[in-house]
Amino acid sequence: MGRTKRPEQPQTPRHPSQGPLDGYLQPQTGTSGDSGSPKMAAPSTSGQEGPALDRIESTLRDLAAAMVTKTDLQANTTAIQETLRTEIAGIRTELTTQAGRITEVEEANAALTTRMAATDTAVARQGEMLLSMRRHLEDVDNRGRRCNIRIRGVPETEGTENVNDTLMELFRSLLHPTPLPEIEFERAHRALRPCNVEDGPRDLICCLHSFPVKNTIMVKARERQTWPFRGVQVALYNDLSPITLEARRALRPVTARPKYPLQVGLPLCPDG
Repeated sequence: MGRTKRPEQPQTPRHPSQGPLDGYLQPQTGTSGDSGSPKMAAPSTSGQEGPALDRIESTLRDLAAAMVTKTDLQANTTAIQETLRTEIAGIRTELTTQAGRITEVEEANAALTTRMAATDTAVARQGEMLLSMRRHLEDVDNRGRRCNIRIRGVPETEGTENVNDTLMELFRSLLHPTPLPEIEFERAHRALRPCNVEDGPRDLICCLHSFPVKNTIMVKARERQTWPFRGVQVALYNDLSPITLEARRALRPVTARPKYPLQVGLPLCPDG
């Protein structure tokens, strides 16, 4: 037995599916009953679109030609690298030269430092030698003046002055009533400086032949600061070198301070 066929049912007409782009892809058909459509055909625009498309195409070609390509970038990069290599090589050469110069300067500076240290040592040694020589000369000068006496305050007389007689008279009055020992002068004169009334009379300087006689006179002279002679006050001093006098003037502020008595106990032991 065969199958019985179903009666065919009338199929409903399918409506064509519409996509979102159908309005742009399918042609639009006008309704037959549109009475408002113009009876004249629409003007063609193909003549206006041709030059515009040509201009756009030309502009695009120009833009494409003006765009930087990979070859251009590689060429520019290579040129920059070569320039940098050249500049860096020059900088390295200059740095090497400067490093050599700096090394030379440092070596010269080290040599100069060594020489300066040796020079400073030599100068310090020379300073010590000069100071020792100065002290030695001062000692020799004072030894040469050990028999000298300097008398300050004796007025000067006009004309020729007999210095020996003036000194003998002064020493007699100074040692009176002690008998005057035999006095021999090696030399006697006024101080070697210009005569100026404002500065007072020049000092009398005498060199005695015997040191014990000079010592006897100075021991007596130390009893007083000044002695009367011919109506004036005179003072007697040891004739010292200028270096010693300069040192004493420098110490005068210290020596002029009040002298305070100090009580120092002596250490005693059982054995005495």
